[in-house]
Amino acid sequence: MKLPILLIEDEQAQRELVRHVLEPRGFDVTEAKNGREGIAFLEKREFAAIVMDLRMPGGSGEFVIQWILANQIHLRTRVLVVTGDLLSPGLDVFLSKVELPMLPKPYLLAQLIEAVERIVAEQGYARPGHDTVVTTAQRV
Repeated sequence: MKLPILLIEDEQAQRELVRHVLEPRGFDVTEAKNGREGIAFLEKREFAAIVMDLRMPGGSGEFVIQWILANQIHLRTRVLVVTGDLLSPGLDVFLSKVELPMLPKPYLLAQLIEAVERIVAEQGYARPGHDTVVTTAQRV
């Protein structure tokens, strides 16, 4: 069974790359172009992990995080923030306040894989295609 991952990212090339990397590893990637689309998916189904950019038109990652904290707090532990915008005023305060794992862009694909597998393992999901739960000691 493929594990469902929600990818909220406005850049099409980035969405395609993440899908290309995660799907062969047993993940079913659902793509949202912005935060509003992401929330619409979150209202309809469960995801093992949520990978999201912070800066997007049509509903930012910050907007989605605030929605999760207000409406589906259990999803908080499934979020991985990816962003290339580390210098925006107030962003460091926001990220430290919500205490979510963050992967700065550009990142190595192995870092993305490891971060997603760590999140799904912490939720108790077995690694796709395996009978055992992923541990943080395992490396791709």
